[in-house]
Amino acid sequence: MIGAEIAAKSPPDGYTLIMTTPSQVINANLHKNMSPDLLAEFAPITLATSGQFVLMVNSSVQAKTPAQFIQIAKAKPGAIAYASAGQGNVTHLAGELFKHAAGVDLLHVPFKGSGPGLIGLMGGQVQAMFANMAAAISHIRAGKVQAIASTGVKRAGVTPDLPTFVESGLAGYEVTSWFGLCAPKGTPRDVIARLNAATVKLLRSPDLAERLSRDALDPGGSAPGEFAAYLQGESKKWARAIQIAGAKPE
Repeated sequence: MIGAEIAAKSPPDGYTLIMTTPSQVINANLHKNMSPDLLAEFAPITLATSGQFVLMVNSSVQAKTPAQFIQIAKAKPGAIAYASAGQGNVTHLAGELFKHAAGVDLLHVPFKGSGPGLIGLMGGQVQAMFANMAAAISHIRAGKVQAIASTGVKRAGVTPDLPTFVESGLAGYEVTSWFGLCAPKGTPRDVIARLNAATVKLLRSPDLAERLSRDALDPGGSAPGEFAAYLQGESKKWARAIQIAGAKPE
């Protein structure tokens, strides 16, 4: 929020940009009087990267598929605790959207960051967690946790054998982690166009695509108008998630 405020008050000349994440969109809906508002006070340039979240469980949960996990959760409402990186964080709201879509009751346990949450999962303090694929992949590969499903429309490139929730029958459940580039509102259109062209060219280079792939990320490269529409859709999705969760600012 502090960084966004600095960027919003900077001269709209193309020399100060902000790398945005779902947190900015969530904060705008969670903190109603928050300033600045990403949608109102910034000019979208392009979606930079996107990734997926993954539901993981520890050995205390005898489930390897979404159907098995949902069956266990329905049999014991509230018995499965899931970690998040904090109240109102995207990992919290991803869990709340899942609860609503699957019709299950899970206990939310907020940690102070994804790292402590993962430690809590592996240590048995909680039984499940929705985490960014990039942060979780090393633990999945090491066999320290069991991956249940990913949250994208299609399978993640780093986990080709792991199904998505959508293909497993949970229609409409999609959660994406992303980074996007914006400039202060009022930045001239020709400057936005130049920044977009340069960024998209870089994102489509084979070297960067390979580097992002290793970090479980997909390159973006959308037009400014497309990214603006994307942000509007994200805002509506997270506003709904906040309402479902009853999340309040910490």
